[in-house]
Amino acid sequence: MIQPFILSIVIPTFRRAACLEILLSSITSHLSYFPTDLEIIVLDNASPDNTENIVSEFANTFPIKYFRHDENIGMDGNIAACFNVASGRYLWVLGDDEILYQGTLNYVLNLCRNREFGILYMENGGFKDGQEGAIALRSIPENIKIKTLNSEKIFREVNVFLTFISANIINREEILRKIPDFDFRSDTGTFLPQMAWMYSALKIINSHIYIYTPMFGAMTGNTGGYKLIQVFGANLINITKKYFSEDSFNNANIMSNAVVTRLLPGELMHQFGSAASKSNFEHEDINLMIASCFGNNKYANVFLKGILSNSKLRREISFFGVRVLNKINKNLHYALL
Repeated sequence: MIQPFILSIVIPTFRRAACLEILLSSITSHLSYFPTDLEIIVLDNASPDNTENIVSEFANTFPIKYFRHDENIGMDGNIAACFNVASGRYLWVLGDDEILYQGTLNYVLNLCRNREFGILYMENGGFKDGQEGAIALRSIPENIKIKTLNSEKIFREVNVFLTFISANIINREEILRKIPDFDFRSDTGTFLPQMAWMYSALKIINSHIYIYTPMFGAMTGNTGGYKLIQVFGANLINITKKYFSEDSFNNANIMSNAVVTRLLPGELMHQFGSAASKSNFEHEDINLMIASCFGNNKYANVFLKGILSNSKLRREISFFGVRVLNKINKNLHYALL
């Protein structure tokens, strides 16, 4: 009898063969044997580089599956397809530019084998281009800080970082069992297709895991290809309202406050920095979009207006203020959102 996979790791990729090679090495290099209940899939969005050759080299030793689209179906189309190609009970979609710390995979596999959860969220550490070697040598500590939370509490603590695909593992099997007509493509076109399964897991399962110890490295300044405020303002808030319109706790308001305080300040400050530090976001009228999406948000009026100011001093004061707020909020488990 074929043993079912407990965990599917699916890696959507496009034209980043060098990054993918480092990720696959971090997954496989510390395995004394390949777990029979682990599935690894690379989902190639018609890359014009040597992605297929890189995967083939690893597949000579490890049973890595490779699927290639005939043509580029777009970033969020490829991400949405990850849910469909997987067959494991739990699904972990990893960005091709992440690096797992030594010990992370075995720790995560043991949790998937022995715990029942809807979402497993992991903290992570950022690294810059050129730091890959040091990150690949990093190990998780012996004592991992971990907590079980219900849906309301994990939403309040994780909030906007539920959108960070690599940090979240979801119970794919339970979603399909409780939602037989589940449409993994329902939010394609928003650049947030993963929220269909993230929010479904939150709604149908009320027990989740938060790992407070960083478990992998995520490259910074390596994102883009979409309009920042459109995606994390209009799109994310509308999706949140769609899934939680009848819930007792105001998730859309929490998410809006989280975007304004935890995500946008850092991203906007990066855009004022050196060209090398800027993410490759598509052009949009940032002031107009923020006014449209967050015009009535108290935190936006206090902090974002200052960060968007032409005055460097005012930007730095506003950014310092929101960092202080976030530190206080973290200690209060984000009760101020």
